[in-house]
Amino acid sequence: MTFAASGGIPFTSVTNSKTGKVRLEHVWVEAAIDFIPSRGAKNKDADSWVEMDSSYKQYEYKKGLDAVAISGIDPQPLA
Repeated sequence: MTFAASGGIPFTSVTNSKTGKVRLEHVWVEAAIDFIPSRGAKNKDADSWVEMDSSYKQYEYKKGLDAVAISGIDPQPLA
């Protein structure tokens, strides 16, 4: 935890009494990849350090709203 704090990485300790787990809030990484000219599509020789956002977020997608039904407006005369 001291190492993460010294690097400015936000974290939360998961256990209260004796810290056994730490949850990192966000981490940025850099990767050496073959960036020119394929932008990493073909990795032969690493020629560039590229900043990457390594966060993985799980999203809960919900069904969209029917704007026509909610508004009560008839779209034919409006068009």
